Amino acid sequence: MAISQKLKEIYGNYYDTSNYYEAIEVSHPNFNFGTDLYPDEIVYPNTVLYPGTVEFGTSKWLIQSNENMYFTVDGTQQLFLAYPFALVPPEVGSDQQDLQIVFDNVSRDIIDGIELASENSEIPIKLRYFIFVDDEVDSQITPITLNLTNISANLQSISATATRADLFKYKYPTKIFGTAFEGLYL
Repeated sequence: MAISQKLKEIYGNYYDTSNYYEAIEVSHPNFNFGTDLYPDEIVYPNTVLYPGTVEFGTSKWLIQSNENMYFTVDGTQQLFLAYPFALVPPEVGSDQQDLQIVFDNVSRDIIDGIELASENSEIPIKLRYFIFVDDEVDSQITPITLNLTNISANLQSISATATRADLFKYKYPTKIFGTAFEGLYL
């Protein structure tokens, strides 16, 4: 993961008073978010703010902030909604490099999206992780794409594991082994 020089300076307390913000994109082709999060300002799904793509389908853009913010993702300006969530990084020395994520269950928007996605469980719910800073419109890290697994919910929160479960399931190059071992994975 590439980290910008500006973010390194913020992490190192290098004479920089800029704030950084963790942000995520949660997406699945079955998502069809309702209007109960911000009914006065935006109607979901809005094709201008949340354009569907082949890779990510319908998305929800969230940021850990007290106000909504615009940032550039994949060359398009996106509105990131202020929404309470927490990311718990993996423990140092842990074999599995998964993130734990907890969403505040303040509205039915997220849980309704997860229920719709469960109707098409062949396609995983994607989560992309970004870090933005005050004076920059682009992510200060190379965005990380993960799949949400082990989703559970109660009245207060929704928790999940963000993982790259298929990280090591790459086929051997056929130039080395030809077609003799077609089912062989790294």
